[in-house]
Amino acid sequence: MRIDSLRLKPFAGIIERKVDFSSGLNIILGPNEAGKSTLLNALEAVLFTRVDLTKSKYEKLIKNYLPANGGNVIRVYLDFQVTGKAFRLEKEWKAAGKGGTCIFKSGDSGEYTGDEKVSELIKQYLPAEEGTIRNVLLTWQSSLDRTKDIFDGNGRDVRSDLGNILRSSIMETDGISIDQLKEKLELEYKQYFNHWDPEREEPENRRGINNPYTKEVGNILKAYYDKEKKKRDYELATQIEEELDRLNDEVRAIEEKNTEIQKELEKYEPLKSKIITRQQIEGDLISISNQVENIMKTSDDWTIQENWLSNNANSEVKKLEERIKKLQEDRDEVRAYIKNKELRKRFEKLKNLSDNLKKANERLSKISPITREDINSLQEKNQQIKEIEKVIAASKLRLSFNAKIPQDFITKNANGQIEEHSIKKNQSFEKIFQGKLAIEHQDWSLEVQAGEGEIDSLIAQKEEIAKEFSEELDKLGVASLPEAQSENKKFEQYQNEVNFARKAYQEELGDDDYKELENQIESLGEEKQLQSLDTDEIATNIANAIRDLEEIESKKELYENNIKHWQEEYGTKKKLMAKIGEKQFQLERAQEKLKDLPELPVEFADYKSFFDYLDSLNVEKEQYREDIYDLREKKNEKSQEKPDFSSEELFVMLNEAEQNYQRVSLEGEAIALIIRKTNEILESIGKNPYKDFQSLFKDYFLNMCDNSFAEIEMADDYPKKLIKPDGSELSYDLLSFGTKDTFSLALRLTMAEYFLKNKEGFLILDDPLVDMDLERQKLAAQQISEFAKTKQVIFLTCHEHTAKLLKGKCIEL
Repeated sequence: MRIDSLRLKPFAGIIERKVDFSSGLNIILGPNEAGKSTLLNALEAVLFTRVDLTKSKYEKLIKNYLPANGGNVIRVYLDFQVTGKAFRLEKEWKAAGKGGTCIFKSGDSGEYTGDEKVSELIKQYLPAEEGTIRNVLLTWQSSLDRTKDIFDGNGRDVRSDLGNILRSSIMETDGISIDQLKEKLELEYKQYFNHWDPEREEPENRRGINNPYTKEVGNILKAYYDKEKKKRDYELATQIEEELDRLNDEVRAIEEKNTEIQKELEKYEPLKSKIITRQQIEGDLISISNQVENIMKTSDDWTIQENWLSNNANSEVKKLEERIKKLQEDRDEVRAYIKNKELRKRFEKLKNLSDNLKKANERLSKISPITREDINSLQEKNQQIKEIEKVIAASKLRLSFNAKIPQDFITKNANGQIEEHSIKKNQSFEKIFQGKLAIEHQDWSLEVQAGEGEIDSLIAQKEEIAKEFSEELDKLGVASLPEAQSENKKFEQYQNEVNFARKAYQEELGDDDYKELENQIESLGEEKQLQSLDTDEIATNIANAIRDLEEIESKKELYENNIKHWQEEYGTKKKLMAKIGEKQFQLERAQEKLKDLPELPVEFADYKSFFDYLDSLNVEKEQYREDIYDLREKKNEKSQEKPDFSSEELFVMLNEAEQNYQRVSLEGEAIALIIRKTNEILESIGKNPYKDFQSLFKDYFLNMCDNSFAEIEMADDYPKKLIKPDGSELSYDLLSFGTKDTFSLALRLTMAEYFLKNKEGFLILDDPLVDMDLERQKLAAQQISEFAKTKQVIFLTCHEHTAKLLKGKCIEL
């Protein structure tokens, strides 16, 4: 197939355009968004996309190509020729994917329409299978770097086509190629072994007749299914016949039991009504006897209860009420005694706490009130004096002089301490002093001090603090800090005692007034002595007396209600006695009726067992009737399940099916043996069908890489390793982007050459040179131009530089 022209009217963003192509190299040049990719999409659509589409396929395949400026129809016209013969393909798609048209026109054979027929005709003229054209001969720029995916599993159809081309017609024998022979043998093998596992001698995936294969069933599997079906039918027929025999036996057994039950019913059913009457009369006798007994008991109870109400009820109630009153008075007296005793005990405790508080306050009043703040102030001043003394003591000076004549003088240190001294002629005087020293002589005076006058300031400060310290001691009435600390300790101790005594007193007193409590105690007078203080015992006696009273009152109420009820029912005791005579007359009449009725059969212990036995017979009779009906229904159902043939006939048919299965299995084994022998012969030929393919790919790739690689290691139809001149090896993943594009282009040119071998065909390339460097672009352009000498090439690019390198027919968009 050579493409002559492609017309879009409209398609996607192109309203109307027709592009004419020539054989050899065609270059479509145009800027981005000019419609180059749209031409490729339109060509793919007209070749492979049906016009009558489901909603999902319409959404996926066509919807995006509706005119960008509005409209609900797109059209593509393709003119092509095969071996000089012209053809036209026209397709029109409508919105929603329904109602489109497709027309295939041939100059000598007429015009054809409809998706099925047109697709069938187009397939005859395509240079390769649809998958091959989509993956290899139609190359979008975005898919160039996915060329490797064809060899990684996404292009099985392409590799299968390529393998068939490479292996076909290696050697011919009497006009039949080896591949044709293998194909015929494989077809025969498939006819016998399809969906059959020869090693296990069973269906693939163990799919027996309960889950059989229904499509492409091989002869062996078909014979196996037939044998298994006959076997199943034979087993089913045998099973059903045995089941029918068993059901007949059950029917006979139940009918025999039903006959025995009918005899029993005929024996006892006539007695049933009279036995029921006898049972009712005997029940009446028991009821009347009970009534007589109850009436006589009522007569006795009436007399007893009436006497008790008249003679004992009121006196017993009065006696219990007086006892309860006396017990409650005793309880109140005990409670008052206990309450007063607790009050006296509490007041005694309060009085002791009040005395303790007074004593603590007296002790506190006799102590100087020296507080913790006073002690802290004295300690702070004492510490300041010591620190100043430390500073003065740290300022030590040594005075030394020698007298030329006898000298009398006095010295005074920093603390004001005076000493008199007398030294002889040539006698030395030495003195170590702290901070300051003054020497007074009758003729002169000398003062020496450390620093520049700070000692005088420190001495003055010390004297001032010492004065304040002394004044505070005098104010507090003590002579020293230790004495003040001792007095403070006593003061705080006595003060704590006062606080503790006050707190205990206040907690015990609470919200009460001490004087009022004192008056209450005085008003109580002397404490009485009671015989018993056990309130629990008194409470128990009260509860028991109340309970006895309640029981007497309940008994009284009950007796009164009973007498009232009897009076309402019988009127008087005299009428009650007349009722007894009436009931005895009824007893005599009932006993007379019993004499004319049959007694309960001796084989039954009581009436219930007699009636239960009759009921069980009737239930069994009804159950047997239902069982017989169910069994006959099951017999009818089983009879309908019987196969069309008896078990004897099916046994003969099963033997025939097993023999047929054995025969077909032997035929299949013979074909499998022939295939094994054929494969052994083909393997012995030792031909490498990929040799020329490998050589051609190496030429393309090494030429476009300017021989930057020394060798390529192939794995059948796919390059496995690229070896550089220095011997280092690179896999595809380690190549640069430009080298990967070169690699992919070489593979596509090689595959295209094999697919289009001895055929008219086309190769469409969407600028595979765009990511290559300038030198690789030149070399690749040479290879594409060389390829286009024998095949039609349509090259799409947006670069004028690329178009100039290719030097083919330029079609500008």
